[in-house]
Amino acid sequence: YIHPACLRFSRRCGPPMASALARRSSYSLSSSSNLIFGVRPRFSTLIDLDRPSPDGLAILNALGDRIVAILGIEKAALVPRRPRIILPETPIHAVQRGNNRNACFFADGDYTYYLHELQELAPRFQCAIHAYALLTNHVHLLLTPTEPSALSALMKHLGQRYVQYVNRRHGRSGTLWEGRFYSCVVEEESYLLRCYRYIELNPVRAKMVRHPRDYRWSSYRCNAEGEY
Repeated sequence: YIHPACLRFSRRCGPPMASALARRSSYSLSSSSNLIFGVRPRFSTLIDLDRPSPDGLAILNALGDRIVAILGIEKAALVPRRPRIILPETPIHAVQRGNNRNACFFADGDYTYYLHELQELAPRFQCAIHAYALLTNHVHLLLTPTEPSALSALMKHLGQRYVQYVNRRHGRSGTLWEGRFYSCVVEEESYLLRCYRYIELNPVRAKMVRHPRDYRWSSYRCNAEGEY
């Protein structure tokens, strides 16, 4: 989480130590001739960002913590997101969890509203839903998007609508979901069948019901027994 421009780290004397970085008078960071922290040092330490030494790593980490503290931002905001692998016309297993593993469904009406919005938004964003399971604190979806951006658009709109509903209905505020949703490409047919079973057997593994047909908020009855 260090910007490439931050190449030169300096200290007045002694070997580099991360603990001393918090003292502004001890270290300075220079890019070209402009000093950001402290005073001009007696000598400088140049850190190779491709192959930093142990001392260099300590300085980089401590400087990152210092920048985070000064700017008042989360470290995660400085780390680029890994690109999501989405293949059009290929099934995806998506999982979205409640923040800090807390509940995201509080009453029967919440499950009903989520499924209603899913039914409305999936065709709009060209996603075919194959299986689902709504658990107390997370959601499993097995679906096939027709466009690379379709899945993210669906999850974004579905998540926003549901959070607005829950906050209004239950008199709460703030976030509900735990960051980005997880997604995994399902390329092999054998794995696809395992995904069906894994998702629809989730309530049984969680000891919520003895048989998957007894759980109202999954696709088991539709897929296994033809109920709609």
